[in-house]
Amino acid sequence: MTEQENVNQVVGESSQAQMGQGPLVEKKSRTADETRTDVDARYEHDKKEKKKFKLKIVYNKKGCLASGHCVLSDPYNFELDKEFHAILVDSKPVGDPKLQIFEKIIETDSPHLVLNAAKTCTPKVIGVIDMETGKRIAP
Repeated sequence: MTEQENVNQVVGESSQAQMGQGPLVEKKSRTADETRTDVDARYEHDKKEKKKFKLKIVYNKKGCLASGHCVLSDPYNFELDKEFHAILVDSKPVGDPKLQIFEKIIETDSPHLVLNAAKTCTPKVIGVIDMETGKRIAP
């Protein structure tokens, strides 16, 4: 190596070190198994065995103000009609039809959707009941 090449190498390494990069080192690509931690493996395992929640959704259409928050929060269980009032999809009426109260029982591994719909409902006309305990969990 000539003296000029030696100077260039030293200057190059020092400028890289000043920039926080250090000397150029060839990086070896790692496989996915080498970069994973125990936390990652546990999370992936938990995703495969998600708990199923059995919930009852109770909805009072007569009290709906047509704000649409429920549809934004849970588009799987709620839709809007022509007057922009929410409809509980695949539900059955409960009691007197004039009261416009509907209910639906679902099994889901993503209860946060329907819980958010009940919590963001402006007039609070959506209720969610845990079928295992019988307790109201939202709003």
